Amino acid sequence: KKKQFTTTTKRTNHKTKRKMIPAKYKGPVMLIIWLILNICLALMNKQAFRMGFKFPILLSAIHMICASILSYIAIYAKYIEREKLTEEENEKRTNIFTNFSAIYIMNIAFGNISLQIVNLAFSQVVRAVIPFAAMVTSYFILNSIPSKNIILSIFPVCIGVALTVYGNVDFSWIAMGVLLVGIFLSAMKVTLTNKYLTAYKGMHPIEFLATICPLSSVYLLLFASVRGETHRLINTLEEVPVSSIIMAFTTGIVAFFLNWTNFVANRSTSPLSMTVAGNIKQVVTVVMSIFLFNTQLLWWNTLGIVIALGGLALYSYIKFKESEAKKKAPSLPTTNNEEEHEK
Repeated sequence: KKKQFTTTTKRTNHKTKRKMIPAKYKGPVMLIIWLILNICLALMNKQAFRMGFKFPILLSAIHMICASILSYIAIYAKYIEREKLTEEENEKRTNIFTNFSAIYIMNIAFGNISLQIVNLAFSQVVRAVIPFAAMVTSYFILNSIPSKNIILSIFPVCIGVALTVYGNVDFSWIAMGVLLVGIFLSAMKVTLTNKYLTAYKGMHPIEFLATICPLSSVYLLLFASVRGETHRLINTLEEVPVSSIIMAFTTGIVAFFLNWTNFVANRSTSPLSMTVAGNIKQVVTVVMSIFLFNTQLLWWNTLGIVIALGGLALYSYIKFKESEAKKKAPSLPTTNNEEEHEK
């Protein structure tokens, strides 16, 4: 037992030395990095389409393929150690992640479908309520209930984002139905990611990517074939600029780091925080488009930016206060068994 204890201590110390970011700052820092990468990837994807690679499903498949390759490189280079499981545990986890991959891909698929049949402005306005959908899925899946102050702080964020992206909205019940399904899938994906990353604490986010991305790649390639993208790419391959293909695979590398930071941030924060950050990404993207593409804003768009950023500041302040209150709360007395374990 003494030898086992010594070995465990050495491993723990070794892992501690590798930590570059203190635990209490890890969530916010990774959330900011994820937000920056998210905006960069959105702009790079747009550039790839402009350069001639007009295959959105195949682009998503490239992202998954790149993530699969880079994840396995990290594993075989021993950057991370895979968690050792019994055959039964491995089979159970495989079944869970197979189902999760389906939801992961359905979210992407509905996102692409909605872009074709739904007015973009209407899509962005409706998707501003994703944080509320995340609260519902978190309640049923994680049994997590945010405080009243947190719920109230979400309202200005959602209203601000809706005003920021509001344009020529064309309403239809079919579009609304597609968007509601997409919102539900998006909230489910974020919530289940948090659940599994929290449940399997010994699982590194890169191992998580290595588990879901290969199957997700297959799903996306099949979906691209059904949609006719694979056939169109083969028939027009000579016309597709090489530079656009290079850009597509470059976005795949960025997507790998985006997913990595996404999983780390999700594990360290909450599904609600992730969806709020996703809303703020829309606001930042609109602000950046003013400088990059000379986008003209109307007065309600400007008002929306101010309201959304004010709501974000309020949400962050309340989350900080609540986390500080939890730290100051008296801890429960340890039992004899816990004391023996600590010794």
